[in-house]
Amino acid sequence: MTGPAARRPIAVIAITRRGAQMAAVLAGRVRGVEVYVDRRWASEVPGPCRAFSLPLRPLVRDVFGRYPSLVLFVAVGVAVRLVGPLLSGKDRDPAVVTLDEAGRFAVCLLSGHRGGGESLAREVAAALGATPVVTSASAALGLPALDLLGSERGWRLEGAEHMAPVSAALINGGPVGFYQDAGERPWDEAPPGVKEMPSLDEALGSGLPCIVVSDRALPPRPLAGPVLLYRPPTLVAGVGCRRGVSGQEVASFVLRVLSENGLAPASLRCLATIADKAGEPGLQEAATVLGVPLEAVPAETVQRLASLVSPSASERLLGLPSVSEASALAVAGASRLVVPRAKNGRVTVAVARMEAQA
Repeated sequence: MTGPAARRPIAVIAITRRGAQMAAVLAGRVRGVEVYVDRRWASEVPGPCRAFSLPLRPLVRDVFGRYPSLVLFVAVGVAVRLVGPLLSGKDRDPAVVTLDEAGRFAVCLLSGHRGGGESLAREVAAALGATPVVTSASAALGLPALDLLGSERGWRLEGAEHMAPVSAALINGGPVGFYQDAGERPWDEAPPGVKEMPSLDEALGSGLPCIVVSDRALPPRPLAGPVLLYRPPTLVAGVGCRRGVSGQEVASFVLRVLSENGLAPASLRCLATIADKAGEPGLQEAATVLGVPLEAVPAETVQRLASLVSPSASERLLGLPSVSEASALAVAGASRLVVPRAKNGRVTVAVARMEAQA
């Protein structure tokens, strides 16, 4: 697994003539590079650059807080002393890559996984003909980086406090329990030491460090061991409502339906409704409150799904089958509902699971 792409813009800092030359080459070959050069060499850089005066520490402090990615043409030891006092957390720190004076090695120093540092090191190395140096255990052993698992598919991680023990078990050859009942498989072949579990209950009760991929709510009992829980965006909530309903009323009922049916709100992919209703302010507000898009379904698509849904008032009022059920099925590409239509005053909700990912 190569991890997410390097984040832009990229601040590239050089304090020597040779470093300035390599920084200029990098700017011509890598998108989103902004070059900072010791003013002694700025006139020798063919292209835009920002000249600065030594010492280096104030500049690094400034760019560390403003750029998602940094490339420093300094020794690793120098870089460590410069950025060490600035660290605040792996979710917030920028990616940092350092290069030696000869441009032989591009070393991923910081934020290799979530920050895209490993990808940045590889990209910089490819542009300069250098060797990327990536030292994370997962990269060295060819194992998945668990803090990135499913990230390209929009998975959300719960139980991040268990990352260290589960990752350590995987790196040390297991055993690590694995259970999945929703979403696409994260690998073609399970890594060494990963043990497939036949059920969610067995996974949670095994006492093993576990990886669980599910859109179901966990049972309310203590876990027997550390669990990393990944939520794939597999659930589509079809929604129908009366005109003038508030977004908070819609959003609250969607969450209630998910909870009462043992489904995880973190796996909600989108709301869906008939195209004629998609402009309803309450539905748009509900999507914003829930942090998901609102998908509009053409009336003819809803009509084609009439045989798969239950009778509803919308047939009499709109000449259409159940808006909530048909919209959920249409967007999910599914042929059956996970939750049939539920009604609460002026709002109806039905839930389907993305069939392509089930």
